[in-house]
Amino acid sequence: LKAARRGYELSVVDVGRSREGLSSLGQHCDQLLAISPARLRCVVATAQLINELPAVPISLVVRGPMRDGLDAELIADSVGVPLAGVMPALRSVAAATEHGQLLSLARNRNVRRLAASILADLKERAG
Repeated sequence: LKAARRGYELSVVDVGRSREGLSSLGQHCDQLLAISPARLRCVVATAQLINELPAVPISLVVRGPMRDGLDAELIADSVGVPLAGVMPALRSVAAATEHGQLLSLARNRNVRRLAASILADLKERAG
């Protein structure tokens, strides 16, 4: 991670769901982006996890579909971090991952819009 930070303007690391990864890598990050499914139990777990993260700016991506009468703004407000965007529900993610074609999902207009929005948000926060 240190080498990536020296060599690139932006480095993205997926630490998965590991609390150890978050605590060890999170302290070396300028910003963190949490992704939470739009389900009540997941939102509660995300809020608990965010409370354990290092003191760096955090924003939230909500992964659809929206359920339980929730909306993305409500979820971000309840978790206590700004909303970075809403990830559309894509049925083909599992198949694309299995066949090594995950990047083909970038053809989806909503995915491209979300990526552009997140990158603009990260750039703005970096100042």
